[in-house]
Amino acid sequence: MFTAYGSDHMRLRTLVSKAFTLRRSNALRPRIEQITTDLLDGLADTPPGGFVDLREGYAYPIPIQVICELFGVTDTGMRDRLHACVDSIFHTSADPEEVTRTYAEIYQLLG
Repeated sequence: MFTAYGSDHMRLRTLVSKAFTLRRSNALRPRIEQITTDLLDGLADTPPGGFVDLREGYAYPIPIQVICELFGVTDTGMRDRLHACVDSIFHTSADPEEVTRTYAEIYQLLG
């Protein structure tokens, strides 16, 4: 779904939409609020004059962590592996071997 467009994206989106119902989203609200608070606290710990990367330190981790919550992935090692797979999927200059390894890894993780 990460790289699908048009009707293919809609077909895949329909398959996963049940995980994102209003009731399910509302049930996750406290956990999502905790995730965002923790990330903001981490950014607030940046020393004065230090640089903050909002994408890496806030915007990108939120969907990855929420998706892990939805799939019930609680193990930190598995979360790190899933995060690496998502990074690889968006790696536009990946060679065919990396793409093959990434998809094999993500199917194994989500299985």
